[in-house]
Amino acid sequence: MIFLIFASKRGHGSVKSCPLPISLSPLLVVPTYASIYHIAKTIANAQLAILETFLQGHPSIKCTIPSSPEFSIVRKVWNLARPDTPLAFVHPQNAEDVRVLVQFVKSKGINFTVRTGGHNLEGRALVEGALVIDLRALTGVKVAEDLL
Repeated sequence: MIFLIFASKRGHGSVKSCPLPISLSPLLVVPTYASIYHIAKTIANAQLAILETFLQGHPSIKCTIPSSPEFSIVRKVWNLARPDTPLAFVHPQNAEDVRVLVQFVKSKGINFTVRTGGHNLEGRALVEGALVIDLRALTGVKVAEDLL
C-alpha cells in the first residue's frame, strides 16, 4: 500500500491510500522530498532570524551565513566527502562568547556542533542544518584552579 498526501496551496492536506504498482513509487518521492526540503528551509530561515536577533546584542561574535560570500571558504574541510551545509558558522572571540552561545542554542533548541581545528577524519564539524560554533579564533586554554 502506498500513501499519497494531497495538499492544497495553503498547506492543508489529506492522506489517502492507493494501491499502486511498486514501479510507480519512485515518482512519488520527488514531491515528498520537495515538501520536506521546503519545511526544512522554513525552519532554517526562522532559526537564522532568531540567531541574527541574538547576535545584535553580542557584537563580538562574528557570524557567517550561507548567503555570505565567504561561506564556502569557511565551510571548506579537507574531507571533501562531507557535502553537509550547516545553518551558519559563529566565531566566538573568548570563553564568555562560547558560554552565551551554548546557552542560547540550548534555550532555543537549535542543533549545534563545535569546530576546533577542522581536521577530523570524518569531517564531523559540519552537520547538515546545524549551527557550527567555530573555535579556531581561540588561541589558548586557561584552566581555573578552583576546578581542578
